[in-house]
Amino acid sequence: MCFSSDNFQRFLFFSLLYLFNHIYTETMNRPAPFCISAIYLLLLFYFSQPVAAQQEADSLKLLLKKHTASDSTRANLLVTLADMLVFSDPGASIGYVTELEAMIRSKPDGNYKTIRNRYLSAAQLLKGRGYLTTDQQKKADSVFTLAIQLWQKAADRNGEAKVLFKIGRIWAIYGKPEKAIAEYQAALKMEKDMGNKTDIGINLYHIGSAYQDMSNYYAAEDYTLQAYEQFRLAGDEMKQAKCLNNLGNIQTSQGNHPKALEYFLAALKINERIKNDVEISNNLNNIGIIYLSLEQFAKARSYFLRAYNLLAKSGNEGALLYSLGNIGITYSAENNFTKALEYFNRVLDISTGAGDKGGVALAYNSIARVHEDSGNYPEALNYYNKAIAINDSIGDISSMIYNLVGLGDVSRLTGDFVRSAVYLRKARTLALEIGALYPEKDALQGLTELFSGTKQYDSAFKYLGLFTSLKDTLLNQENIEEIARKELQYGFDKKMLEEKLLSELEINRQKNRKNIFLFSGLGVLVMAGGLLSRLRYIRKSRAIIQKEKDRSEELLLNILPAEVAEELKLKGHAEARHFDEVTVLFTDFKGFTTMAEQLSPGELVTEIDICFRRFDEIITRYGIEKIKTIGDAYMCAGGLPVANRTNAADVVNAALEIQVFMADMKKQRILENRPYFELRLGIHTGPVVAGIVGIKKFQYDIWGDTVNLASRMESSGEVGKVNVSQMTFERISDRFRCTHRGKIEAKNKGTVDMYFVEGLLQHEANS
Repeated sequence: MCFSSDNFQRFLFFSLLYLFNHIYTETMNRPAPFCISAIYLLLLFYFSQPVAAQQEADSLKLLLKKHTASDSTRANLLVTLADMLVFSDPGASIGYVTELEAMIRSKPDGNYKTIRNRYLSAAQLLKGRGYLTTDQQKKADSVFTLAIQLWQKAADRNGEAKVLFKIGRIWAIYGKPEKAIAEYQAALKMEKDMGNKTDIGINLYHIGSAYQDMSNYYAAEDYTLQAYEQFRLAGDEMKQAKCLNNLGNIQTSQGNHPKALEYFLAALKINERIKNDVEISNNLNNIGIIYLSLEQFAKARSYFLRAYNLLAKSGNEGALLYSLGNIGITYSAENNFTKALEYFNRVLDISTGAGDKGGVALAYNSIARVHEDSGNYPEALNYYNKAIAINDSIGDISSMIYNLVGLGDVSRLTGDFVRSAVYLRKARTLALEIGALYPEKDALQGLTELFSGTKQYDSAFKYLGLFTSLKDTLLNQENIEEIARKELQYGFDKKMLEEKLLSELEINRQKNRKNIFLFSGLGVLVMAGGLLSRLRYIRKSRAIIQKEKDRSEELLLNILPAEVAEELKLKGHAEARHFDEVTVLFTDFKGFTTMAEQLSPGELVTEIDICFRRFDEIITRYGIEKIKTIGDAYMCAGGLPVANRTNAADVVNAALEIQVFMADMKKQRILENRPYFELRLGIHTGPVVAGIVGIKKFQYDIWGDTVNLASRMESSGEVGKVNVSQMTFERISDRFRCTHRGKIEAKNKGTVDMYFVEGLLQHEANS
């Protein structure tokens, strides 16, 4: 057997530690203290990480074969082997645990009941993990209950709380966050009774993480903040930083990038102070992910490189792979495919050397995507198939779905439509079986594109409907207006308005432990299938996202005047303003009730819409601000939100055009033997106060007696006429022909001078 220098050092270290453990047991005539056993296991794991998993297992089996004594050394070897094989060979893992359990139970309780319970408890938990790996949930529940009962019988509340927490962690790892929360809550209650601040914080933190896995971000944030406070009281800076990092992850998942960045920077500050290089690299990678999501690829790469350089000193190959993969993604996003392949091939080489099949499959997937984006379809197909072969061998269904979608897309692009449909339908079927919504959405999108491109519109429409129902609500047409409103209410930050719409690129934590770009200890956020899968979606969705951003901005300007919207974004609020002179216009349809009786609801709304759309076009040409519509009434005002001296003339010009439009529409409807609207219209000029009202569905509005009098001008007017007040007349009399109506009774205003505007004066008409 040949040893490299590093392997020889590991072998020597293990041998010495093993010898120490053995000598202690023999000379003291009792098991080595549990702390020594724990150190043994921790160091064993630490030093053995870079060694191929199979070689490590073989080495431990050899040690186990040589050490036949039923002591703590053999117990530790059995625990380690069972843990190591629980995923790859659960049957063997359960076998080692069964031997451990029999060995421990054969020993008398003696003075070591706590140590004995720890081993027996560990045995039940390992059994449970083995059962869950083979989908035997009922058996897992049964052995977990046995583990809890061990500590209950011993009346050891601390031990019971710890085992409840460990069971919660197991459920979380196996993708059962609801069950994990139940265990964490039970442990939390006990820790609170015992007043253990740090352990209270740990349970709160993991409850928050479980809620995060369920996309319940409100609860996730609440529990993580509670955990942070417990760690602050306990003076544990390292755990405070972990909480801040996870709060950043929660904000990232919601597309709130500025707040996420604030948390990541706060975590980074603590980790730099306490010199925690692994967590520093984690923070740097998470900051890089934010810039990656915002498509600031060069800036993202700078953070990934900083993380890589920091980790290169530690020799942590797993974390290095994560940074290498991220760097590759940034190059792929910039269409620098040569550089991207260089980094992904480095990931492939390291994963292959470590014997990490899941990592190799993910590297193949990344390389396939680069070839697909660069148009090298034969190589893309080759690497997707390689990845699927590994996915199948290790039972990684989630990753297989993404690779099947990739095969479907490439087959469509190469004209092999039949094969494309087979791959995409299989991907969707598997996604439905395991409840994987994100890959199902990708499969549905691929099917929609396939059938649309082949002009099978019935099938395309069917899959489009299914795809739309799964889309992120930020790309749901019905919610665009609410998004715009919520964005303004949430800090009124211009950058956030743009970034919220990028949450279609939302980053979720990957739960697949075999994915080499994921390290649960680092707490990084990636979607199932890796960051490159998300980037691929970015690239395909970029045009859609830009369109929705433009639509949202347009919608915002429909909700509020541009100047007011800008003030909200810059200051976080908009002050109500007094305007000395504004001209207000009201319209109302005569005979609306009669029309409503003659037309269907749909026809009635259509007629109103035709009119109001034309009104909108007319007032826009004159720089008049639409205020609102109330039923069949229309209200607008000139001279705000930017004051001017032409507002009275502008509004009267618009009013004359509106009445001409209504007269033309009446003639057309008479020719068609259809019912028609007639319009009263009133105008008044005077001071108003303008601003935003409400906190939900807020709107820009105006108040003051000027508004009331303008409304009286409308109700006191006549069909087809433009009725104006004395104040308005005084400002337009040099440009418009007006007829004095005399003093007319206006409701609640007494008698008021009113004028009909007949048209422009001759010199104005000729100019």
